Amino acid sequence: SMTMAINSVSGDPFNTSSGSASLTMTFNHVTVGTQQSVDGTISLSISQTNSTNATASLTFTNLTTTSPAGSVTFGNLSFNATNVGSSGTLTIAGDVYYSKYAGYVLISTPTTVNIDSSGNITGTILFTGKNNTKARIVGLGNSTSLLIE
Repeated sequence: SMTMAINSVSGDPFNTSSGSASLTMTFNHVTVGTQQSVDGTISLSISQTNSTNATASLTFTNLTTTSPAGSVTFGNLSFNATNVGSSGTLTIAGDVYYSKYAGYVLISTPTTVNIDSSGNITGTILFTGKNNTKARIVGLGNSTSLLIE
């Protein structure tokens, strides 16, 4: 089964450019086909204070997809985005577990990802795995270059 709860709604973002909403979807062994299933929770929260300022948060709480190839669990993985005028920020925190390899990957933003009004990107997304192995995506301060290492 799947349930969806609208936790809160306020304001009128369509007519006044301000408001907020929060909802939660909970999956309890929802099957897809005959061999796949989904369990866990997805939460979304959005807020807009005027026509150019907004925030959004998307969180996966122990969301597990299961198939014959194994299961993938998103454990308390959250994405938080803010838009102010024509620039924005993104932070990510949480982990992903894949049963086939019996391992976790931690995902974080040790420096907040920023996108300025010209589309220039700075900040770092860090992936940390088994034996402290790491991969990074780094914004190099322009609109066309990212460093992946």
